[in-house]
Amino acid sequence: MRKRRPNIHFQDLGIPVGGILHQTQCDATVSVVNHRMVRLENEEMSLTAATRDLSDVDYDQPQAFYWSFDGPLIREIYNEFHDPID
Repeated sequence: MRKRRPNIHFQDLGIPVGGILHQTQCDATVSVVNHRMVRLENEEMSLTAATRDLSDVDYDQPQAFYWSFDGPLIREIYNEFHDPID
């Protein structure tokens, strides 16, 4: 059985509270409010919920494919943190 990878924890990935994430499928941003939640307009929600509100994407794919922080995709930052290259 395959081991499940950890959930995204923004601060572990170097994304601070107040950090701005950019949606790659549309011209939208959210701000990080804690280790797991973001603010879209005036509502706090998960990154998945924000993605659902903003775009029509395939929800079988992790939401980190659709967001970037200071250039790289969240997926790339996550993979670097959890699977560092020796």
